[in-house]
Amino acid sequence: MSYQFVILGAGMSGLKAANIAYELDIQDVLIIDYEKKPGGPFSSLFDQAEFKKEKELLEKSNDLPYEFWYQSTVVGFFPGEDDEKHQISVQTPQGSKDIEAEHVILCTGALEKPREAHKISGSRPSGVMTPAMAIGLIERDYLPGSKLIVMENNKTSKAIATLLEGKKVEVQKVSSSEFKVMNIKGNSRVQAVEMVDLNSGKMVAFTCDTLIFSEGTIPSTFYLKGSMIDLDHEQYIKVDQAGRTNMPGVIALGSCTIMEDYDVFSEQTEGMIKSFLTN
Repeated sequence: MSYQFVILGAGMSGLKAANIAYELDIQDVLIIDYEKKPGGPFSSLFDQAEFKKEKELLEKSNDLPYEFWYQSTVVGFFPGEDDEKHQISVQTPQGSKDIEAEHVILCTGALEKPREAHKISGSRPSGVMTPAMAIGLIERDYLPGSKLIVMENNKTSKAIATLLEGKKVEVQKVSSSEFKVMNIKGNSRVQAVEMVDLNSGKMVAFTCDTLIFSEGTIPSTFYLKGSMIDLDHEQYIKVDQAGRTNMPGVIALGSCTIMEDYDVFSEQTEGMIKSFLTN
């Protein structure tokens, strides 16, 4: 199977690229994503007011005539050289598939960096989870806990706190700009979290049965291991200001890259995608 454009990732960046391709009347596009549906892991939050643009983009994407492969994982990517097509190996629910692409847009995002990736003292009880894990439980009609602390450090964690407040559980919102998690206590279940007040330097103990916490990200670029795509020391994809990688015919967008202050809805992002799709 061969395609003109292949988009890896059906989160916001991937859907933005797909919609611009459709506006440019590009016919031959394949979108691949490991999730069961488009929009990324936090799409269930899109009904909240601060996700208005994300919801509009997701709804617009429902009418795209392109081929979408969901629950599909890229296990190998081999960029073509000297005008050769790029080779992509994909594990799908129907088995392994090998495809070719003239052009590839990498939008595979990043995973939340959990407690285990940080030097936080204490025991290892259940009840400590990332926002993505909490959303996964809520989507399956489970409550993460009854007395929760949500560390707020971005729009997503704040939206999760608001969502949980609507579930009639006890939620304490703590700003990561004011407090830092230092120690976790508990046996089978978390019982308390000790934090340092960044303003006073004093230690404060919070009682809870659930801590929703993540800080930083881990890029989802595992499939690029052994490829010729340049990555930095943390495995983020190296790109220039136009999103171009070191391989012709391959650009990368969003949190899987070294881009800072990336905004999927900015004119700059739209210009980057249009330039790639038309050149």
